[in-house]
Amino acid sequence: MVLSVSSHLSELQELVQGDIEMMPGIKTRVIFNEMAALKSLPINQKATYFVQQMLVTKVSGNMGMLRYLPVLRGNVVVLTIGEKM
Repeated sequence: MVLSVSSHLSELQELVQGDIEMMPGIKTRVIFNEMAALKSLPINQKATYFVQQMLVTKVSGNMGMLRYLPVLRGNVVVLTIGEKM
């Protein structure tokens, strides 16, 4: 699915079942329900693993910069940013 974040906010909110929070990456955007933990949504193992690997790679060995590794819950949308041709 290809979405423009600014023009499809309601679609993203529907996908994550609530208000969104966005975690920026170098070439990705991770979008998730900002209230997922308070709503006790189930842990999303695949998204959690993806984001933890992305963060560990981003700091490349300087683990002191990471205070914690996030655990994502509920539906998560991962957008990959492509290069313009």
